[in-house]
Amino acid sequence: THEFIVNLQAYFKDNSNIFLVLDYAIGGEMWTHMRRRPGMSEADARFYAAQVFLAIEYLQTMDIVHRDLKTENLLIDTHGYIKLADFGFAKHVPHRTWTVCGTSEMMAPEIIREGKRHRAGLGLGEGYGKEVDMWAFAILTYEMANHRPPFRHKDKNELYAQILECHVNYPLSFSFEFVDLLRHLLVTDPVIRYTPAQVRRHKWMRAINLDSLVARQLKAPYTPKITHAGDASHFNPV
Repeated sequence: THEFIVNLQAYFKDNSNIFLVLDYAIGGEMWTHMRRRPGMSEADARFYAAQVFLAIEYLQTMDIVHRDLKTENLLIDTHGYIKLADFGFAKHVPHRTWTVCGTSEMMAPEIIREGKRHRAGLGLGEGYGKEVDMWAFAILTYEMANHRPPFRHKDKNELYAQILECHVNYPLSFSFEFVDLLRHLLVTDPVIRYTPAQVRRHKWMRAINLDSLVARQLKAPYTPKITHAGDASHFNPV
């Protein structure tokens, strides 16, 4: 249960299905919003990224790793704030796990290394921990501020090679503080990757008042226009 997570309100079942009743984030996906309104500023990206960070920080206190952070899984509510959704890959990980899963562009190097071992028939490696969400948080924030992720390729093997090499091009429009934070998160060694505590103390994150954010006292960069309580116009037709 968290301010910036799609919370489960109720559940029930029949003979064939389980039904989950979730918060309705009426503004649709961040992915759709970014394509309809390109050109998000770094300040706007920080507004959304700070909410994602607080959700991740909360999850990590319970040893939960999300493993699928991406713009498609950020939903916008009535007031323009976000809700982290889709816990299909989430898992309780007090120590390590070895499952290879997630969206390719967002995968941390340690997940890819584990996948390579699996495909080579080498059995289990060192596995990975909650640090993978901090990597994905950096990729997500970079994408929101730049409209595209730092690693892209149609061929998955080439994409994975880019991630493992971790040569990141930072746009000149990114501030020094923003680049510094990303450089401490986009590192292939999870041991030295910034933790949530270090991110919270970083100058780039301290530029936004997290307490005011939780209290919803900050004006959102965008507020969805809605016509009625069940308005679904901000979602792409299925």
